Amino acid sequence: MTREPEDLISPTHTVPVTTVRVTWLDAAGTPDHPWAVTYHFTNSVDLTLGHRIRTPAPDAPPFRLPSAERAAHLTTAYDHEERTAMAYLAQGLRRPGTPKCLEAWNELEDGTWAYILLPWWQAHPMRDDWPMKTKPGQELHAAGYLRQAGAHTWPPVCPLDEPRAVEPGVCVLAALTRVRPPGQGFPPLHPTARLARRPARTA
Repeated sequence: MTREPEDLISPTHTVPVTTVRVTWLDAAGTPDHPWAVTYHFTNSVDLTLGHRIRTPAPDAPPFRLPSAERAAHLTTAYDHEERTAMAYLAQGLRRPGTPKCLEAWNELEDGTWAYILLPWWQAHPMRDDWPMKTKPGQELHAAGYLRQAGAHTWPPVCPLDEPRAVEPGVCVLAALTRVRPPGQGFPPLHPTARLARRPARTA
């Protein structure tokens, strides 16, 4: 009988964030920015990043090296005051099947924001086998594995001071920016987006 390889998350890095934007991706990994949704939190939530290291099973072919994969999850304290907003955010991220792009901001000082882009988030069902542990007193809301960027394009208002594309193979992008994050909720729709989303008439 073949034993499944063991998963280990190491190391991890946690950052507090106050703004999170979730964007659905198409099959090529291109985000549909007009239909992104942004959540603002008065009290920060924690975004934790790590590597999942899969150790080969004892009966695996010789010389097989451990494989590594990026992972991420969102947590809050159990007594976080914005649990309703967090529940809506988590519900979207936990939806299986469709990958998402996740962006997060945290204001530092002098109008500077820390910006993190996870261009391809694939939801994990959050069973007991999620290998990345939460800190004591923290509640896990959403978890996912990170894939390399597909055909990612920036939104009309780029969140970086110098707009640029995401290079192929990127799983995580972190930067400092003076561009403020988008407002709460959905962005104003461009007229062409409205036409594209208008349902077809039926006879």
